[in-house]
Amino acid sequence: MKHKELFKQSSPALEQTLQDIKQELIKVNAQIATKTTLENPGQKKSMRQTIARIKTILNQREKVKLPIEQKED
Repeated sequence: MKHKELFKQSSPALEQTLQDIKQELIKVNAQIATKTTLENPGQKKSMRQTIARIKTILNQREKVKLPIEQKED
């Protein structure tokens, strides 16, 4: 998925998408382990990149919500 498409989604929708992609990645890993041919050999890489994009967006949103703590002397 494109970064722009992911950025437009709400946080709960992103978390659901993340879970779906992780489940698909498990299936792809099982296919690789059993030496079954994949439809798209680059599928695993793109799925891992999408997972990283989603985690990055969720982390950025989390940091914006948290107040900035000031150091006390």
